Amino acid sequence: MAKTLGHSHTMVYEHAETVEKARKRLQAEPLTPEKLAKFGINVVMGSLWTCAKPPSSRRLRPDEYEEIYIHAKVAIVDDAAFTIGSANLNLRSMALDSELNVLSEAKDVAYGLRCDLFRQCIGSTGPQQFGDMALTLKKWTESMKSNLKLKRSGGVIETQLLPFHVNRKPGAPVI
Repeated sequence: MAKTLGHSHTMVYEHAETVEKARKRLQAEPLTPEKLAKFGINVVMGSLWTCAKPPSSRRLRPDEYEEIYIHAKVAIVDDAAFTIGSANLNLRSMALDSELNVLSEAKDVAYGLRCDLFRQCIGSTGPQQFGDMALTLKKWTESMKSNLKLKRSGGVIETQLLPFHVNRKPGAPVI
């Protein structure tokens, strides 16, 4: 998914493999956010984190930050439609596992869901329904960078968003 959305660089081992294959001309260069933006596709990938405020003025230890794991998946498209449920967008979820998602074109529900999620994650609902998301995406990117600096220095993060980053080797494929 990260590769498809122009963010393969956020998955260290997979990205290195993709770049090496591209260097050997076995596949195309990976997409980048800049390349997608030329087509009007703007993607921000983040992960949710939390931390407790320390009892004194001391810095937080790395183990005092916790990534928030939520099994449910949600996709909201242009404030007009949404899907929510447990299915991943992969072959295993769609063909083998017992998963359930709901797809709806209830515009008011999609917009309300987006506002609620944005408020929880970043503290702001973003633009009005069907509004321009460019400024919101810019603010999210700035917030994620600021939170990453705070986390690296042992500070309390300001919102739940941090840049998406996976620095572990992938497991063996299931299928």
